[in-house]
Amino acid sequence: MILQDSVVLRQLFPEHPIWKADVFASEAYQAFAVKIAAASESGEDPEDLQIKKSLPILYDRMSTLREDVKQSVKQEVKAVFSEINELKGAVLDFTTGKKSFTVFANSEDSPRTSSRSHGTTVTRPGVESILQRPESDILTSSDSTISPARFDPTLDPIKYRFSRTITTVVDLWKEWSIGLESGPSIQQLDSTWGAKWKDQNERQFYSRRLPIVKAIQQRYASGKASSLQEAAARLETLRLQGGESMSLNKFGKVLKEATAKGKRR
Repeated sequence: MILQDSVVLRQLFPEHPIWKADVFASEAYQAFAVKIAAASESGEDPEDLQIKKSLPILYDRMSTLREDVKQSVKQEVKAVFSEINELKGAVLDFTTGKKSFTVFANSEDSPRTSSRSHGTTVTRPGVESILQRPESDILTSSDSTISPARFDPTLDPIKYRFSRTITTVVDLWKEWSIGLESGPSIQQLDSTWGAKWKDQNERQFYSRRLPIVKAIQQRYASGKASSLQEAAARLETLRLQGGESMSLNKFGKVLKEATAKGKRR
């Protein structure tokens, strides 16, 4: 095996002192080197040459099988890359807001269902159009289309209580837009029953959350974020800059005051 490799190694490292050994100067080695070099130039391994000479039919079948395997592997790799590219495109659509999905749940006395929007395109409104809309219209805007049977305005409203454990803007937006775990989203409740689903306590919580929600929508509409989720994440970063004591309620007040000052200017 060393002698067989030496032919190639000698071409790569011609100045190495090992080639001065007598064995590499012998006629037998020179003849051997010529055969190995010829086999290398032909692109065939010496073992393949031996098989070809002794068993030509077997060699032909092996060559055909090898080519078939190569083609099959190429097709499989091409299909895998195609699927990866499709997956990348789908992920990009979700991260940029072109497509979205919503998970929801019905009341406890009805079976759980889920719905997904396929190919829903989100049209980004201008800043003025969002700011000039009535409050109820803003809250019913959604980046996905959902039509669960339970969300029927002719039925009694779902009794929902805002989560009291949420501490980040990202989770606040999740509860507002798609819902937490098996619960409904605030957008779904608003679009179906308006203010009817809220009791006095939830109305107060609603008003505290609303300035943050409006800020998320405004950042997205103004192009400062490529998606509503990104807008929520950036606002969370802004909240943390106020210190660990900056609660969501306090952050909502700060945003509300900043918006009021901006309108007076």
